[in-house]
Amino acid sequence: METEPEQVALSGDAELRHHLFGGLLFGHRRNCYMSNMSKPQVKDLLERVLTWPAERQDDAAEILALMEAQDQAGYGLSDEQVREVQRRRRDPNASHVTLNEFNARIDRLLGE
Repeated sequence: METEPEQVALSGDAELRHHLFGGLLFGHRRNCYMSNMSKPQVKDLLERVLTWPAERQDDAAEILALMEAQDQAGYGLSDEQVREVQRRRRDPNASHVTLNEFNARIDRLLGE
């Protein structure tokens, strides 16, 4: 019987880091960083940010401004590029690749 994964309750800074960075992958254009938060939860979190020391508020504002700029930049990874990054992160020093992977790499290098 399969069990449910254990849920970890986060609060404050840990919650913000989890939701801002937990789902981001090298600028891939998916809104996964807030996928599990409802609007009231986001509002509550932002209200808590206002209780933080000024320096931490500045940090949060800078992160959010960078995320907003990233969304407007028009740059991001294609689904294929994301899969390649994920593959490389799983095994960055792979000693062998399949023939299909090798041919695909050659095609990419030659622009075919």
